[in-house]
This record gives sequence, structure tokens and C-alpha cells, in this order.
Amino acid sequence: MGLIDAIFKLFAALCLIRLLVSERGQVGYNPVFQGVVRFTEPVLGPMRRRLGARFAAPALILGLILVQGVFYGGAGEPGRILELGPGRWIFNSIAGFWWLGRSLFSYLVFFYRMLFLVLLLDWLWRDSLSPAGRLLREVSAALGGRRFNPALRLGTLAAAFWLGLVCLRFFSVLAGWLPPGSGFLSAALGVALWIPFDFIGVFIVLIVARAVLSFFPPGSGEIRGVLDDLTEPLLRPLRGLNLRVERWDLTPAAAVFILLVIQRTARIFLGWLF
Repeated sequence: MGLIDAIFKLFAALCLIRLLVSERGQVGYNPVFQGVVRFTEPVLGPMRRRLGARFAAPALILGLILVQGVFYGGAGEPGRILELGPGRWIFNSIAGFWWLGRSLFSYLVFFYRMLFLVLLLDWLWRDSLSPAGRLLREVSAALGGRRFNPALRLGTLAAAFWLGLVCLRFFSVLAGWLPPGSGFLSAALGVALWIPFDFIGVFIVLIVARAVLSFFPPGSGEIRGVLDDLTEPLLRPLRGLNLRVERWDLTPAAAVFILLVIQRTARIFLGWLF
């Protein structure tokens, strides 16, 4: 089930990229975007010819949600359970099409994670000239570009996710998919704030990877350049502390420790608050 879920959501993410990014202009020559097109074209191409470029990707994503829901419905008890931030939701398998609600929630959370990470990486990787960095800017531009403060864009996305979660929960209660419960507005806010702290783990991995690569001779310059671009904004504030012991730079270790403390503290606080 986990492998199927990952494959479906990866394909949905690539379809969303094609929906958000115009294929005209320089992006059409971007090798990363060309890879996205090649991977999705066998399925998305015929649908674009029948439904048009604007409606093909949404229709395919909706189809993936429906098929994924069928898999949830056939998974038994595990398919009914959705771990969502500080809460655990159990869907009512007696209600008709409960699996559709389970799938809708799953994809709403997934797209929120994806778009939040896109905006966050665009903030950190703003000056990258690599193909992946340029594609990231194209996706970010479709979400409002750089006309607004990055923190404001992330906050707006979290607010939109919270509103979508509230509306979907309200509909799910009416449909009988989920039991009614009080205090859901604050619980949904807790989920919207909880999920971004998952990305702290991503940056911890990036910092550790950069530190490990520093022990090896130069040979993967592009990979190191990407890691430097993504992690330096997090390490730079600590550079002034001069955390060096002889020839060892302890700045990455200090950054990892601080990020772990922030993640743990935030989860304890949010779990207590919501």
C-alpha cells in the first residue's frame, strides 16, 4: 500500500507541475522539466488532446484520487486510519464512499506539503541557476511569484490549507465519513501548523549530507553546490559564533541540534495546544 501510495502521489505531483508551469518559452528547454514531460506524457498526452491542456491534469489528478480511494477501501482497518498531525482520524466504513473522503484528505495534505516545500526551497534557493532551481522558480511564480514576502506567501498557503481542511471536514461529517466533533477549527489549525515542522527533518538530512561530503575529495561539484545553496541560509547565522575546534567546523552539528530542539519543542507545544 505504501509503494502504491508513493507512486500515485509522485505522478500527481508531476501532473500538478505541468498544470502550473507554462510549457512555452525557456522552460521548455529545461532538462528537468523535459523529464517531467516525458514521464507524464504517455498518460497525460492523450487526455490533453481530448480534454485540452487546461483540464487534462485536473481530470487525471481526480482520477488518481478515485483510484487511490479504492485501494484505501480494500486495505481493511489500516485504510480507515489517517494520522494527521497531532490527531488520528478514523473513517466510518459503514458510510458509502468513505474511501473517497479518506483519499481526498490524503491528497489535500500531500499537495499542501509539496507546495509548502516549493515555496520554502524557492526562498532558500533563490539564486540558483541550476535546471532544478529554475523550474522551482517557475512553479513558485505560479503561486504568486516574488511579489510578496516569502513568510507571507507561506502563511497564505497555510491559511488556504486550513480553510480547505475545514470545508472538507464539514462535508465529510455531512456524508457520514467522519464522526462530528467539537473544536475542529482549532484542530485544523494545529494540523496546518504541525505539517511544516516535518520539513525540519529534510534540512537536517541536507546538512548532514553536506558535512559528510566535505570529507571526500571534490568530484560531485553540482551536488555540493545544491547542498551549499540550500543549507547555507541556515548555517550563515551561526558562522559568526566561530564554532571551530582546531580544524573541525562544528557549525553543522550546532545547526542540527538547534533544528531538532525547535522541531521537538514545536511538536510538544502544538500537541498540547491542539
